Formats: sequence, structure tokens, C-alpha cells
Amino acid sequence: MKVVYIANMRLPTEKAHGYQIFQMCQAFVKQGCSLELIVPYRKNEKELSEIQDVFTYYNIKENFFIKKVFAIDTIFLTSFSKRLQFFGNLFHLVSFSLGLIFYLLFLKDKKKTIIYIRDINILSIIHSLLGFLFPFVCLELHSLPVSQNRFYRYIKILKRVPFCVVMTKAMKDILAKEGLNPEKVLVSHDAVDLTSFDISITREEALDKVGLNPERRYVSYVGKFHTNGMQKGIPETIEASQKILREFDDVDFLFVGGPLSCVSSYLEQIKNKNLDRKRFVFLEKKPVQEVPLYLKASSALIMAMPRGFHFENCASPLKLFEYMSTKRPIIATKLKSTLEILTDKKSALLVRPNSIEELGNAIAYVLNHPIEAEKFSERAYQDVVHRTWDNRAKEILDFMNLK
Repeated sequence: MKVVYIANMRLPTEKAHGYQIFQMCQAFVKQGCSLELIVPYRKNEKELSEIQDVFTYYNIKENFFIKKVFAIDTIFLTSFSKRLQFFGNLFHLVSFSLGLIFYLLFLKDKKKTIIYIRDINILSIIHSLLGFLFPFVCLELHSLPVSQNRFYRYIKILKRVPFCVVMTKAMKDILAKEGLNPEKVLVSHDAVDLTSFDISITREEALDKVGLNPERRYVSYVGKFHTNGMQKGIPETIEASQKILREFDDVDFLFVGGPLSCVSSYLEQIKNKNLDRKRFVFLEKKPVQEVPLYLKASSALIMAMPRGFHFENCASPLKLFEYMSTKRPIIATKLKSTLEILTDKKSALLVRPNSIEELGNAIAYVLNHPIEAEKFSERAYQDVVHRTWDNRAKEILDFMNLK
């Protein structure tokens, strides 16, 4: 089979979805598929535009073809009014969809081609016009809209699409409740590249490699500081740090992932709480190859997502599976999406969202009970070893009866 993976993104992108897409492309190839990744022509940020080899950037082998198709690039409009931004995005969407239609019309062996896409708007356009030519069309859905009108529009589109992959069981339940046939929906959480993250290195060696103080213990959050403007638990972690800073002289808090433009608000919070600024380290996003080192250098890993519709029902964060693969104890918030992966007091310590007291107590427990913490991390590792990108790709192909 041939997979045409359609991704409406800048190439490369600093966002996590770019890494996930490249991992899935490589995994489909390993399952015996030929693959083309189709992206639009888009102007990139200066730093990213200087990257010559995107395969090296994402730390994967160059074993598939990347094709750029025509699209009107409207990125310059994003700095203007929201109305201009809306129309700019619309022009880009329509032009990219037209470029895709032209490309797909001339594609050979349409009946043996999988159209795999993450953008429901582009999917709606091309499937309405060309769906009859392609029996294997699959949407990978990473979020659901809160707006009722947009949600029902999603349902109408999904009812026409042969296959849908969602990130959590909660998402599938929501869709099924609105009449979507559950047999056409596969729950497939994100995954991890164990060859990159399950590395044999001690905490001391990792601290040395990343240049952190070997005499300190680090409670770490490694991932983007926010998603589409939504905070991802750093303010709550700073609140909870007050207990830790009082009780532990050798513990610092490490936040890796950026953007650093967010840090001023965190520093203001630290100042207002009269906390020691020196005990907080904020670092920009690191290359893929360096992320496992920061995880291995940590004494505890935090994922204190706040309660909200997206985090509660749709989140399947890459960092969670990366955390689990590095055999470091995890403290996370008790959300429906998290409970699909982690088990409280077995593979992690789970706390109520926005409960500063529970979060602080959980961090202190991990630091004070290294033997118990090691048991949690070992169980988490055992739970994640089968969650590889290769297995995920196989699961999706099996779902479409193509293996």
C-alpha cells in the first residue's frame, strides 16, 4: 500500500505535531508502505528556514519522500487583525486544498492508496470532491471543538469518512454519543521512540552532559510551556514549589521547552511569592536528541495539566510517553485522559487538577521515598514498552484491514 500523509504545517516546525507526523511517516514505511508526505509551500521563521535537513532535525531516517504543493502563504497576515488572520487562514486552506486536489487527481493506483490526514477542514474539501476515488481515507483527530456548532459540523464530516483515529477513549465516547459509528473509530494514543529515550545513562552522567549542577536534584517539566494559549501546569508547579523549597535544600525546578517569551509571567509569580529565583531554571526548546538527557537528569517529572475540556478529554501528550520511557518517577494530574495511561500509586502519583497542596505533597513523597518512586517508574516503563510508533502504525493499518 501507498500512504499519502497530508500535513498542513510549516516544514520544519518547532511544534510537537511535526515530530509526531515524522515519526508516524517513518513507522508506516517500516510496516512496508511506500509514503509521500505532502505539505504546503509556506514561509518559515528565520531560524527554522536555515535548517537544510528536516530528517536530521527530527532524528529519523530519510526513508520517505516529501512533496510541497502550491498554497497561498498568508503568514504575514497573522500580525494584523483577527479578521485579516481569519481570511488569510481561509485563503491558505482553500488554496492548499486545490493544490492537493490537482495532485491527487493525477495519482496512480488510487484504490491502493491511503489518504491520511490530521486537518478536518482540508479533509472535508478533498473528500467531498475525490472521496469516491479513494476507498481508504483516514482522519487522525487530536481535538474536539467546544463550540456546539463546530462540534456538530465535525460529526457531519466524520460520518462521511471511512476511518477515524482519535487520541483517547474519552474522545471516542463523545463521538459515539452523538451517533458516530464506534466501529469506524480507533483509539490510538500517541507513542514513543524507545531507541531514543530508553538510553543507558545515569542521572549523574546526564547532568554532566547537559551542564546542570551534579549536586542538585531537579524536579522537571519538559515540553512546550503552553498549547494554543492554554497553560500546561507551570503556574501550579511554581505554587507547589513553595513546600519543596522549604523542605529540601538540594532541589531545584527545571522547565525545558519554551517559548521563553512566557517566562516573564513565571518570574513575576516567583517574585510575588518571595521564592528564590536561583532555584528555577527555564530553558528554550532543545533538539530532539537532547530531550532524553534532560529527562534522565531529573529526579522527578511533572505533568500538572489543569482541568479543561481539551486536557480532560483529548490530550495524549507525547511527553507523557517520553517520561514513562526514561524510568523517572512521574507526578501528573488525575484527568480522564491521563487515567487511560497511568495508574495512581502504581505507575505514577496522580493528584487532583489545580490542587496545589496535593501536588506539593506528591513531589515531596517522591523525593523522600526513592525506593517507592523507583517502583512507580519501573511500572510506568513496563506499561510503555509496547507503545512504539511502529506498533501504532501497525494498529492503524490493522484497523483498516490492510495488514
